[in-house]
Amino acid sequence: MSLLQFLRLLGRHAALLVLVPLAMAAAAFWATRDLPREYAASATLYTGFVSGYSIDSENGARADYLTTQTAFDNLIQLIKSRRAVEHVALTLLAMEASGELRLEDYDAQEATGLVRTVAARGGRASTEATYTRFAAQKNEIESPVYAALYVDPSPFNVSTLQGAIQANRVGNSDMVEVRYNAPDATLAQVTLQILLDQVVTEFREMKTRETSDIVAFFEEETAVANQSLRSAVSGMRDFGVRNRIINYYEQTKYVASQKEQLDHEVQQEQMALAASEGALRDTERRLSEREAVLIQSESVAEQRRALSAATARLARAEAIAIPAAPGEKAPASGAADTATVDSLRAELDSAVRGLHRLTHSEQGVSRSTLTGAWLEHATTVTEGRARLAVLRQRRDEYQRVYDVFAPLGSTLNSLEREVDIAEGTYMEMLQSLNLARMRQKSLEQSANLDVVAAPERPARPLSSKRPLLVAVAFMAGLVLCVGSLLGVEILDQSMRTPERAAEVSGLPLAGAYPVAPATETLLKPLDAQFLRNVALALRERDAQEPQLVVVASGQSGEGAGFVAARLAERFAARGRSVRYLAPHAEGGATAYEVSDAFPETETPDELASGVPGNTASGAEITILELPPVLDAPLPLGLLAHADVTLLAARASRSWSTADAHTAEALERASGHAPHLVLTGAQPMRLEGLVGDLPRKRSGVRRLAKRLARFEFSR
Repeated sequence: MSLLQFLRLLGRHAALLVLVPLAMAAAAFWATRDLPREYAASATLYTGFVSGYSIDSENGARADYLTTQTAFDNLIQLIKSRRAVEHVALTLLAMEASGELRLEDYDAQEATGLVRTVAARGGRASTEATYTRFAAQKNEIESPVYAALYVDPSPFNVSTLQGAIQANRVGNSDMVEVRYNAPDATLAQVTLQILLDQVVTEFREMKTRETSDIVAFFEEETAVANQSLRSAVSGMRDFGVRNRIINYYEQTKYVASQKEQLDHEVQQEQMALAASEGALRDTERRLSEREAVLIQSESVAEQRRALSAATARLARAEAIAIPAAPGEKAPASGAADTATVDSLRAELDSAVRGLHRLTHSEQGVSRSTLTGAWLEHATTVTEGRARLAVLRQRRDEYQRVYDVFAPLGSTLNSLEREVDIAEGTYMEMLQSLNLARMRQKSLEQSANLDVVAAPERPARPLSSKRPLLVAVAFMAGLVLCVGSLLGVEILDQSMRTPERAAEVSGLPLAGAYPVAPATETLLKPLDAQFLRNVALALRERDAQEPQLVVVASGQSGEGAGFVAARLAERFAARGRSVRYLAPHAEGGATAYEVSDAFPETETPDELASGVPGNTASGAEITILELPPVLDAPLPLGLLAHADVTLLAARASRSWSTADAHTAEALERASGHAPHLVLTGAQPMRLEGLVGDLPRKRSGVRRLAKRLARFEFSR
């Protein structure tokens, strides 16, 4: 649909486009005759969600857009939440019932009459006591408090409050503006005051409640971890005291080094003893039998045993003695043993030398030398055996220490692992607790909503919405009418225009005529086109005189008679002799009878032969109007002689299957496709054939038409 067609559609239904919007505007004007006045109060909250200080901002964290927007959405939903609005409604009802709230611009007697009745039963009480009593009755369906909150249409109704409270973020700032419209100035101010107090309290509690449970959990877990750590440390301490462990690793290191040193000393002593024993055996072998007997004498043997005992005591004392510090004296027992050994050695040496003073060995060695060597080796062997025994005893003691310390090490390692695990758990819980407390502090810091602009009592009511509602009703009616007209136009399946008729039917278009009555100014170009198309069709058929033009229609009322009469009239006006045959006598037609023999008619003369007074048998062209095809049989023989077949169809209906069958029957009977003639079309829809309709137009109208067609060049 073009713009020009759209404007013409509106022009055809101008009355509807005016009356329906006016009726809706009048209805809106009447419905809003008792519209109450409204007072608007507003307040501004500072949130600090973006620019406010917090621990996260101190750490350099950037504000996330989605997080910030979610925070503002949560706050706005909290402001309009049902719990907050119910608290406001109950508080207002309690203040009204207790007389603390006095409304000047709104008669609250109707809205709160039942509530005042309830308050009167309990006597005049404070607002807090009244609020408590109303809160206990708010869920009782039969109570007047429930009716005032959820049923009665009043400013104290929860649904009314939720719809009247508006909260929006101010631009991209940290501010949130809260607005409320009420029928009373005092009510608007007090409602916002109560709402802001409730929202600030609930917001702080909500933010604190988010982290208080987490902090309590980590405090409990930290206490458990601390107790486990203390238990592990106490167990390790008791284990050390019980086993006399000062520093296990240093003690075991010292024991290991001492044992290694002792093993070395034992090995060295064994080597020295083996050497001494070998030297003693060699010396004894060199001595003669006499010396051996002498040595085994009772006195020498007794002195030798005494010397051996003294030497052993001295060696044992030296092995286990603690070295004296510089400047201190050696123990008295050690000095006495040394003196005894020296004395016995001197006595034994003197005795042996005295017995063998002048004797020598068999190898030529002096006997005194061998005796001295033997004595020395014997003393050395005795001392080595004594020291070796003492060292072995000490080695056994260190082995027993090893046996004690070996199991203690694994137990101590297990205890240390328990302490490490307990300490790690405690440190982790402590760190989590600190983070939770830091987060809690940050949320508490950000949960402080500040009322930077407190609600004030409005001085004057808002401008009435009545003109706006009337204008909206008018526009709604206009849009409804335009939409309905467009919908009908788009959904209309009728042929409407010659172009659409030719498209949907698939037949060549011979002409079109407007709905009656039509002016001769419009009919003249249409007649010219119609006659031209028929003449062209006759020439294409190479029709010889007399020529036969058949005009048919699918059903009655399609305008076939008008088309046939118009065609006969125009051909006659051109000076041609015309015979017009029709099943009726209207429009100058020669009527013929549609009898049972009609389908068998072969020529127009056979039809005209039964008409009294017919003398036009020598006409150049015969216009034959057939009865409706769907109501009467077709004269197949007559149609076989037709030069041009015309099918009339009204523009106000759609092309149906019956029309297609009619066109097909005419084509099969005549041997060529019929030409379509559209009748009853709206004059403005015929511009596709005749161009601009011949009528007088003002300059403004011509200019508007050119603009609607987007014709801007002159």
